[in-house]
Amino acid sequence: SERLTGVAYGNDEFQQAIKRAVPEGHTFKGFPVLFGVLSPRLMMQTLLEAAVATDIMATRGDHVALGVRCRVFSYPEDTHAVWVMLAVKYRPVPASVRA
Repeated sequence: SERLTGVAYGNDEFQQAIKRAVPEGHTFKGFPVLFGVLSPRLMMQTLLEAAVATDIMATRGDHVALGVRCRVFSYPEDTHAVWVMLAVKYRPVPASVRA
């Protein structure tokens, strides 16, 4: 378990999947967040207030690809856990070229 090993279950598989999906010389950034609400408006508001999320959404570079994944888990008594993963892969451009 994660508590005993300090490593999340499935972490190796996740890292291997990222390595396969991100080409040499490219960068991957991801931001997972857990919500207890089903409101897309509130989720987006929260993402726009998070520095990491806004950094991902404003990424500039070559071959920029943004992604979002959402998984909803429903529990008794109208309780929900909503995992949202916001991510980007891109090839960084030197600052001298960006101007």
